[in-house]
Amino acid sequence: MIAGPIQYRWMYPVEKWLYFLKSLVGNSACPEGSIAEGYLATECLTLCSRYLHTMETKFNLLERNYDGGVIESDGGLTIFSQPGKELRDGKLDKLNPHELEKAHIYILKNCDEIQPFLEEFSEIPGDTSQKHSDREFISWLKEKGCRIVQM
Repeated sequence: MIAGPIQYRWMYPVEKWLYFLKSLVGNSACPEGSIAEGYLATECLTLCSRYLHTMETKFNLLERNYDGGVIESDGGLTIFSQPGKELRDGKLDKLNPHELEKAHIYILKNCDEIQPFLEEFSEIPGDTSQKHSDREFISWLKEKGCRIVQM
């Protein structure tokens, strides 16, 4: 409260900007001229690269994990049909039953196909504790005959 808002006393943005300007110095005999020339060149190239759609620039680069398209769903959940590819040096890790159950619930609650069932289940009166209702929701979905719930 004495010092005021954090943005007026936090030095990281200033230090980052000064680091950028320092990188523009090519001639240490006249650093101000080098900074001005380098800054002007950077701004001009940024402006031009926003309008060059046929060339690869920093504004039209593909995402890091882009693999070229959407995976066609084989009747499963759309949450598993997202574009992307695996990262290098990835290693498989087994989940314990508790982590597996949490992941299962997370996927079910964040999938578009399950939302109507989730709304229908929320209208049923019963225990309101989160953990208990999650397990009940999975068993209720299995009773409804949803094949996508099986793990």
